[in-house]
Amino acid sequence: MITLLQIQNLILIESAQIPFRKGLNILSGETGAGKTAVMQAIKLIAGEKGDPKWVRHHTEKAVIEAEFDLPENSQIWQMLKDAGFDPDPKEPLIIRRDLPVKGKSRVFINQKLASLPFLNEIGEHLFDIASQNASIKLGLESFQRESLDRFFDLCPLASQYEALWLQEVSLKEELEGLQSSESERLRQIETIQREVQEIEAAELDPEEEEALFQEYSTLATFEERSGHLDHALKFLENVSLSPLEKELKTLSDLDPKLVSIKELASQAAVELQEIHWELSRYQEGISFSPEKMTDLDDRLKLINRLKKKYGSTIEEILAFKGEQEERLKTLSSSDDRIEALTDLLPKVSAERAAKMDELTEKRKASADLLSELMTQELQSLNMKNARFEIQLKKKAPGRYGQDEIVFCFLPNPGSKVLSVKEAASGGELARIFLSLKTLLRKKEGQAVLIFDEVDANIGGTTAKLLGQKLKSLGENTQVITITHFPQVAGFADHHLRVQKVESESGVKSIIEELPKRARDEELARMIGAAG
Repeated sequence: MITLLQIQNLILIESAQIPFRKGLNILSGETGAGKTAVMQAIKLIAGEKGDPKWVRHHTEKAVIEAEFDLPENSQIWQMLKDAGFDPDPKEPLIIRRDLPVKGKSRVFINQKLASLPFLNEIGEHLFDIASQNASIKLGLESFQRESLDRFFDLCPLASQYEALWLQEVSLKEELEGLQSSESERLRQIETIQREVQEIEAAELDPEEEEALFQEYSTLATFEERSGHLDHALKFLENVSLSPLEKELKTLSDLDPKLVSIKELASQAAVELQEIHWELSRYQEGISFSPEKMTDLDDRLKLINRLKKKYGSTIEEILAFKGEQEERLKTLSSSDDRIEALTDLLPKVSAERAAKMDELTEKRKASADLLSELMTQELQSLNMKNARFEIQLKKKAPGRYGQDEIVFCFLPNPGSKVLSVKEAASGGELARIFLSLKTLLRKKEGQAVLIFDEVDANIGGTTAKLLGQKLKSLGENTQVITITHFPQVAGFADHHLRVQKVESESGVKSIIEELPKRARDEELARMIGAAG
């Protein structure tokens, strides 16, 4: 359940903290007071897209934050865990939406950035929102099928059928692919064998390329290095420090302060001799082999040729070889696979067909019972002549069975049987939706039920019946609704009033929790407004 909704700078709401309780939560207030902004905030928390135009005038962004108290076994915790949020089921779940005037809106779940599609995904489990427009989903085939299956606990059977259908489709596609072109399979085998053999023949080593480049570079500079070596050795052979050493010895004998300089000269003479020796040894150790140069060039060209075909590095080439070897195994064993698929496919198809027929029979029974109960529910909402009917029409087998499920509505005796989206008005759709939720609630999860002006286009007598129905729903789950009817508001477990007031910052909406006396005053106002 949602326990707290905080809103800043959304439409007329400057700042509001709205507590919600268990049971039936009622929002009331005059037209234009800001009730819609509260509902819009809930829809934003549920993952609906926002509009920068909703941001309060002269502010930079709207911020909506909601706190939820969820049972530890709620599937939402697992969804969060799978998405990397590391939630603590013993702590509240906190969701925040930032809606700026400029730039993208942002989503935070327990202070961690999240995507809007993910929020929308968990929002479907947090809220079940029914507005006059949302009731249109009553006409969706998927909604009708899922509602019927949930009512009769057919979801496990439907899931089993769907799994068999998908398996059958997959097996058929695989078999057709294998049988489609034997010549193509043989061509692929030949191509892969040639590729694998070419890579194997190269005997590639992931470490060799760098060494090859180094060796090739060394040989390529042989002539240039040889020339510089000759010049350096000739220079050293023509250099003698003996005259310098002789003069410095004489000077140091005359002045001992020059002894250190004489020693430096002696050391330099020794180092020049060592340089000459090292260079001579280096010169003796280098050589040029045209054959070796050709071998290196050929090897590097081979590697580059393989790179162009199979990968940008030796590692990628070897990985490609491994992948092709696996493909070769699969292609080579396709005869065995064709035989196995030919044997397996009829068995899966027969099992799927049996499961489909079982699902159809149970859906028929469920449709008859749900039609009768829905009719009773609608009549209890002052639609005394209405009849609800679920039709099952046979169609080509598909992912969800062979049944075309159609919710039909007859507002009056003798009316033509039409689908709900053709026959029902906006107000009737809302009551049909409420009736369906009443019957399905024990079969569904713990999502918060949101009814946005479900009492539109009804009279006072019907409003009282509607209030009783909402009150009954609130016994098993949290319900939040906007109403203009005191007959509905009188059943509230928790009453919130939305008012529009003047302030220094302009017109704004305030939301307050009503104690008993204030609640009586609000009901009196609503009675007066209705009168």
